[in-house]
Amino acid sequence: MTFIQSLLHQSPEIALFLALAGGYWIGKFQFGKFQLGGVAGSLLVAVLISQIGVTIDNGIKAVLFALFIYAVGFESGPQFFRSLGRQSISEIIMAAVLAITGLVTADGSWAAASATTRSRRKQRC
Repeated sequence: MTFIQSLLHQSPEIALFLALAGGYWIGKFQFGKFQLGGVAGSLLVAVLISQIGVTIDNGIKAVLFALFIYAVGFESGPQFFRSLGRQSISEIIMAAVLAITGLVTADGSWAAASATTRSRRKQRC
């Protein structure tokens, strides 16, 4: 175990490729009608490998996280758009109303805070 830890600390690229290969292999297994897939399998194996204490550069982490999000969207995107229909229009409208309400609330509170700060500055002068 110590040999594996020292090897993965010296070259974390090996840990990266182990996570991808092991995740792809685990993702092939089926449990009844359930199958993880390569993306979720790779994530699980990467979490297990990280328990050894392997650290990867933050830039590489950001790029790989973006690739993970892309892969999840690529797999689930078509299914998501197929599920949209007439029954989901009310849910889409509700989401838009909530987003706009949040934006207006945040913008209003920011404007009020800015006005208060400006009036305090004028009083000091």
